[in-house]
Amino acid sequence: MKSEINLLQYRIQKRRAHRALIFGVGKFLRHVYVFLILLAAALSLIFVAMLSIQRIVLDDNSTGRDLVDINTKARDTNQLLREFEGRVAGYRNWSRWLEKIIQAVSEGMNITSILAKEGEEVVTIEGVANNRQAVQEFQARLESMEGVDSLEAPLQNFATGEVAKFTFVVTLKPLEKE
Repeated sequence: MKSEINLLQYRIQKRRAHRALIFGVGKFLRHVYVFLILLAAALSLIFVAMLSIQRIVLDDNSTGRDLVDINTKARDTNQLLREFEGRVAGYRNWSRWLEKIIQAVSEGMNITSILAKEGEEVVTIEGVANNRQAVQEFQARLESMEGVDSLEAPLQNFATGEVAKFTFVVTLKPLEKE
């Protein structure tokens, strides 16, 4: 095209070239615009199709199912809490009993073993004392404790000697009677 002779003024030639360039860019932008519109339409159709499939899969009742699921979970949680409360109600607070036993220890005594059996509600206490008088005082304190059903003291507790070894088997009252 350069070989052609152009008799138009240079200014007019520049304007026409400029207009052609703008026209070309404008045409390109129109093509991009149409492409974006078509892409948006295709994406919206895909979204609608996916939404329709979801409704078909969930029987178009997903909100109702969600509420039913929440109610079921709440009911299950409440049942679990009721079972937990039942277990706690049947639990004996051994810390409180151990505290009472330790408070009942006389001076000059050492507890060597405390064995508690949950199912049998029995506490076995073994220890050593400097004298028999301390063992008898400890036995009296144990018998007077609230919640003690019976106390067994084997004959070895009354053996003579310098060091008094002792064993007490304490049967606790059932939880309902306390």
